[in-house]
Amino acid sequence: MAVTPPIRAVFFDIGNVLLHFDIGAILKEIAAALGRHPLKVAASLLDTKRISALERGEIDSGELFRIFREELGYRGSFAQFKILWCDHFTLERRTAALRLLADDVTHGFQLLHLGVDAGAIKTGTIKTVEFTADR
Repeated sequence: MAVTPPIRAVFFDIGNVLLHFDIGAILKEIAAALGRHPLKVAASLLDTKRISALERGEIDSGELFRIFREELGYRGSFAQFKILWCDHFTLERRTAALRLLADDVTHGFQLLHLGVDAGAIKTGTIKTVEFTADR
């Protein structure tokens, strides 16, 4: 049997899957904080290249804060900016299901704060766990 390499990364779709947000409400809130029209804010923030770089982690919080200050005229503190940028995300409270495959050795999987404990997942088996993401 071939040796399976260890898992090096797990990807989650966060936007409107794990975390809910309303882009229109976000733009209105940011525009109000900037004293600018939401369409002007959208034109700057929703540029395709900029959004792609932001979603890939190529723009960190410091760079995003710089963009807000220099390009949009934001005058608040970094602490205020973090609240403005992050406070509009809410946990998407839906039931989720994960299919777990132990391809190489026996594994376990737990999300204790959500009441998930898959127990032992023996080599060559698949176990499905369901939970509601309510915390």
